[in-house]
Amino acid sequence: MTTMNSIPNCNICGTQFDNIFEAVNHLMEDSGEGEIFNPKFLLPNGYKLLLGSLLHELFDNANNPEEIKRLTQMTYATLYAAKTDAGEMKRLVEEAIVHATTATMDSELEEILKGEIKDDE
Repeated sequence: MTTMNSIPNCNICGTQFDNIFEAVNHLMEDSGEGEIFNPKFLLPNGYKLLLGSLLHELFDNANNPEEIKRLTQMTYATLYAAKTDAGEMKRLVEEAIVHATTATMDSELEEILKGEIKDDE
């Protein structure tokens, strides 16, 4: 049985992987499908829980307890909103998703701008 600490190298190119997310993404690229593996769990009332994204975010933030708390609360709220179709909870979940997305975009933009400033110097 393969453990997460001993992910085999790619059989085709020999690439070594630090984690299973890298390995799966590499396999998807090699398969020619050109898309990221992101399984979805279908919930009532048209909601979808993006399990692949959730697990990857939890993994990426393993050393950030505040982010783990935020992600688990947002997931729990999504499950509740899907079950009850509560309008207010739906609004809160949507706001949390928008906030999370813009926070990521803000940090990425900041990194890009830092790189451009260093290049100009």
